[in-house]
Amino acid sequence: MLHNLAHIELNAIDLAWDTVARFSHLRLPPGFYKDFARVADDESRHFGWCIQRLAELGFEYGDMVAHDLLWEGAQGSAGDLGARFAIVPMSQEARGLDAGKRLVERLVGAEDQRSASIVAVIATEEKAHVALGKSR
Repeated sequence: MLHNLAHIELNAIDLAWDTVARFSHLRLPPGFYKDFARVADDESRHFGWCIQRLAELGFEYGDMVAHDLLWEGAQGSAGDLGARFAIVPMSQEARGLDAGKRLVERLVGAEDQRSASIVAVIATEEKAHVALGKSR
């Protein structure tokens, strides 16, 4: 579970920077690019927490197979800023909020309170990323 979350966070870092670079030619207000730089910073912190916890549990990032759904959304919206917002913050990030609560419950049920606490903080911080999609 944590490995999949780490992979999602790593893809989200790439996706935030991809959004900055890919749509820089639009010369949007500086706040747009700062918001996505902030998202990349959040996602990198989340990734760091996940890989640290994986290490504590005796695993490394890359030990397990993970999906690329987030990056597939990036590829599908590469040429359209509106599509990027519809697919990434409004759909995929929002779906992650729902999954975050369930993951916390599963981790608590497995008596892994430390991992549950990490996921709970990540889920809380992800709310700002969904709100970013709504504000654009």
